[in-house]
Amino acid sequence: MKLMFWNTQRLGQSTDDASVKLIQDTIAKYKPDLHILCELTTSATAFTPQNLNYRRPNDFQLCYSYYDARVGKSINLIKIVPESTDDYKEALFKGGNDFTRIADRALAYAGSVGGVHLYALHAPASGNALKAASFVACHLNESHQEDPWILIGDLNVTPDTLKESKVGINLNSLILDPGVSTHIRGNTLDYALSNIDIRKAKDKRSIQIKVGDLNKDASDHAPIILTW
Repeated sequence: MKLMFWNTQRLGQSTDDASVKLIQDTIAKYKPDLHILCELTTSATAFTPQNLNYRRPNDFQLCYSYYDARVGKSINLIKIVPESTDDYKEALFKGGNDFTRIADRALAYAGSVGGVHLYALHAPASGNALKAASFVACHLNESHQEDPWILIGDLNVTPDTLKESKVGINLNSLILDPGVSTHIRGNTLDYALSNIDIRKAKDKRSIQIKVGDLNKDASDHAPIILTW
């Protein structure tokens, strides 16, 4: 299975045709079975925006999009409110244990894909990014136990910073760090977490991550591609 995730930098009605075509051509180049986009505006027409937000909906919120090339259509994502866990509370983050107070944009669930639970997150671009990524990782680790899962997204916190989170699970063992920058400013913000590699001795699965082309005419983020 091949999955692409891409922050498309406020792709919407005002995006010029050349940039839209570049995004479409880039997706076609990598030929993913599935692609999830984030940071679409509600006015986007080239892709189907899905506004998954914990606040009252408005025209200024940023959206996801999810497309399954195997069936040739957009698929609805499900808005998830992750639950706090003892492992998350162990880090003693300030701000409480309610995810909807940590993030505005919701955790998106794409369903079980090839036996793997697939989630996406466009984390807050603020000091809450570390909390949000830590919170979701702990939630998925506890709720799915040994069932395979993937969290992919623009996590707005580098893998090295996330690894130092004081939560009660080993995040380093879950992080799929592409090892190169994914943002035009040189940071690695787009990547994934998964328990698949931890399980591969049992089920012979493995997972690889790579970073696509970073082209400022398309977005300030590079697409990332997971294969498993």
